[in-house]
Amino acid sequence: MTIPQDTPASQFQFVPVPNEQVPAVYRLLAELAATSARTGAGTETALRVGSTDDWTDEQLQRLARGDATSTQALTDIMDFLSKHPGEWFSQESLVEATGRTRGQLLVVWTKLTPHFEKHYNTAAWPLNAERGDLLTPPRPSTAHYSVTPARAEQWKRIRGN
Repeated sequence: MTIPQDTPASQFQFVPVPNEQVPAVYRLLAELAATSARTGAGTETALRVGSTDDWTDEQLQRLARGDATSTQALTDIMDFLSKHPGEWFSQESLVEATGRTRGQLLVVWTKLTPHFEKHYNTAAWPLNAERGDLLTPPRPSTAHYSVTPARAEQWKRIRGN
């Protein structure tokens, strides 16, 4: 595919991405956009990585009460992960466990960082995300999600479980 150099599209690179890596790419792009918007810098700015431990009970309660579709989906994910602290689950597993579609979860992953920065004053997620091939034992290289035992207990407490 050739793009004329005098079009707005010439500012973009078309890069083939394996389907299983698309959620991770969306997340990275969302984080880069949020960082760029926050700092006024370009995408070369290093990503700020927040600790998942800096979520207060009040913040998690607000998240759990959220009425946006993406926060409701995240609440379903957190409910499931909190029943299995320390275990890693692929997006496909979360689709099955929550009854949400793959597309709904993709929206969640792409909106999290900007949403958290705007409404919770943090870029940190309340859950962990990692490529499966970097986990022990290694799993498929798709994104996998987990919560720590401490986060699971905190989540259950604020949810009244």
